[in-house]
Amino acid sequence: MTVAVLGSINMDMVTRVAAVPRPGQTVAGESFAMTPGGKGANQAVAAARAGASVNFMGKVGGDLFASELISSLRTAGVNSDCVRVESKTSSGVAAITLTKDSQNSIIVIPGANAMLVVQDVDTLAEFFPFSTCLLLQLEIPMDVNIKAARLAHQAGVRVILDPAPATVLPDELLVNVDIITPNQSEAKTITGLDANTYKQTNDVIARLVDMGIRQPIIKMGQHGVCWYEDGKIKSMKAFNVDVIDTVAAGDAFNGGLAAALDEHKSLDSAIMFAQATAAISVTRYGAQQAMPIKNEINAFLATRDK
Repeated sequence: MTVAVLGSINMDMVTRVAAVPRPGQTVAGESFAMTPGGKGANQAVAAARAGASVNFMGKVGGDLFASELISSLRTAGVNSDCVRVESKTSSGVAAITLTKDSQNSIIVIPGANAMLVVQDVDTLAEFFPFSTCLLLQLEIPMDVNIKAARLAHQAGVRVILDPAPATVLPDELLVNVDIITPNQSEAKTITGLDANTYKQTNDVIARLVDMGIRQPIIKMGQHGVCWYEDGKIKSMKAFNVDVIDTVAAGDAFNGGLAAALDEHKSLDSAIMFAQATAAISVTRYGAQQAMPIKNEINAFLATRDK
């Protein structure tokens, strides 16, 4: 079986600074790097490195970035046959500012990602009869996600939605989503409720269940994760690691989650595996290059069990 991923593919332009400049202020940066990213591609790479067979669909532009972005997918073992080239536009770009306290701010220029259309989904849907999960995010047009979720749900594929960038979600999408994985900020955008404490998070989960989501998972960063299953709200603390870069930590989580579910792990075990995947990723710089391989994740978990 495989994991299907539909989403964005970007070139990340990462600037590291002591502090984000105020309006009108110029500051000296510490370093600059360009690395393959995009929430869809990041999650595809994370899932593949975590042990899953992955089929990815997205679009790149007719520029110098395109070949490098596709090469990064293939190097990680992702099937990129469904990646299309839009020659008359640019590839997606993310301008990322990373501060010394490991916080990031991101500006995304969609480029070719915005050129995905509902007809493109039919190509990826050919893999649904052989897929356990479909990973979706919100850096591509909403109508494309809606169709993909509907076709996957009809095929019995578990649909996992990372609702980022945060926006109000249409019922046509939610009705076909099995698992949603917002962080605290995204959860507030979707539900209108704060998720700053475990008590507040319980209320957010209850609201998401009322909205029709079968298994909400709230990513709480350094505070861990909360989720709902079989009528119960559960929680897990974050692993204690030395954080140096939080870019794509959420993507690492979703990729690890899908890879674990693809192996038919229980949701509890899959979330622990996803937590470990994200924990390792934040100890490294970059997005796709920070994603750990399956043996690393299992070794990490083995040391935490002792």
